[in-house]
Amino acid sequence: LRVLLQRENLTDQRMRYSLSQNVVLDTIIQFYYEEIDIEFDENDMEILELTEFVVENILGFIHSDGKTLLQHPEEPAVEYFEQLLKSDDDYEEQADWDLPDAELFGQDLEWTAFNPYFEDISQVTQKFVEDRSCNPAEAAGCIACDIELFEKYLTEYVGIANIYDISKEHLLEFLSVWLVQAFAQEKEPHFSSIFQSMARFVTWLANNYQIDHKRSFLRYYENVKTETPRVLRILKRYIKEYNLFQALLLREDNDSNQVSGFFEIDQLHNRLSKTLDLINLQLFGKVDNVILNSSIVPQLKSGDILQATLIERNNIWEILEIHYIYPKVARPFIH
Repeated sequence: LRVLLQRENLTDQRMRYSLSQNVVLDTIIQFYYEEIDIEFDENDMEILELTEFVVENILGFIHSDGKTLLQHPEEPAVEYFEQLLKSDDDYEEQADWDLPDAELFGQDLEWTAFNPYFEDISQVTQKFVEDRSCNPAEAAGCIACDIELFEKYLTEYVGIANIYDISKEHLLEFLSVWLVQAFAQEKEPHFSSIFQSMARFVTWLANNYQIDHKRSFLRYYENVKTETPRVLRILKRYIKEYNLFQALLLREDNDSNQVSGFFEIDQLHNRLSKTLDLINLQLFGKVDNVILNSSIVPQLKSGDILQATLIERNNIWEILEIHYIYPKVARPFIH
């Protein structure tokens, strides 16, 4: 950091690139490889997003505290960061002291009265639908249905009520995980409009509420709008040929080893014999040559995530049943 600070002719753009490519990205990839034994590619979207987040925070710190650091270039930086951490701890301990005392005003006060950044999600989504209905070229009914799904995800699944609490992670989880679960049992999910509706909603939020997730949304939009429908089609095909009776019998087999969880397809080991190499995303272990006796094997690809139950019979692992299939972009939300 001190080297970057001392290069006065280094612009923000060049500094951001230097940090991203030469420091942060390499460090993150090296950490996952050495500490967790996971090897990521430099173009992996989740790693790039994490890198961008770290870089933005580093640059913010440089702009706010860089001059202070340069005044004492020989002093250990550890002591300075310890002081910052201590300041944060003191602030959290005293945070309650800064709240207004209701008795001073002679009445009971709600927290929302002091929060200038609260807008009810239901009211905001309704306003969006009303604004879009003014455009005769768009089908307001479809937009209302799409945004209602997103509202349901936020209020019932995530449990938030303030539109300003929406993050880019909520958008991505909704499009890559929640839609799969919501549409798994539907015969004809309306994927033709929901991704376009969400794109319009993200733009509308930025223009009307200064909640700007457009850049991050665009980074995964092209991927998720094709990958989520693809894995859902595969899941529906699997459900049609799924032998529930056989699965029920094997579930009760106490003599067999069974494990349930999330498994990422590391490699389609052999399409003819229908075997896969899987990575257990919860235990970080690998299970090779897992049999999947289904016609969906040729449609799967590396990176797809199976929420499934595996059973071991005669020293061979098989997929007993698949509950959901998610695209690779859903990995940060798998738990």
